[in-house]
Amino acid sequence: MRIDFVGASGVVYRYFARDGQRLSPSGGNFIFARDTAEGLFVVYAGEAESLAAQADERWTEAQARYGATHAFIRLNVTASVRRQELTDILKAYAPPMNAPGEASAPG
Repeated sequence: MRIDFVGASGVVYRYFARDGQRLSPSGGNFIFARDTAEGLFVVYAGEAESLAAQADERWTEAQARYGATHAFIRLNVTASVRRQELTDILKAYAPPMNAPGEASAPG
């Protein structure tokens, strides 16, 4: 399953559903979301130097605190590009787990 998330800048980022597959050791961005009547609600967005090592760190919390039902990933090996994308996504969706006072995104 593919899904496009649109950043505040209007740039479209294509993510793929995690669907339990093994994560790549490559860098990338990830999004945790839940289903709502209006569509997906983004609860957390992050970026990681290694998706395999870091992308699942807050998944259990996202499920327990915010009802996350989906994890999406996007390979993105360049750190500066990952951070720019994350900033764009955060501005567009304001995920509650990324709110001030919450732990910052891994990366």
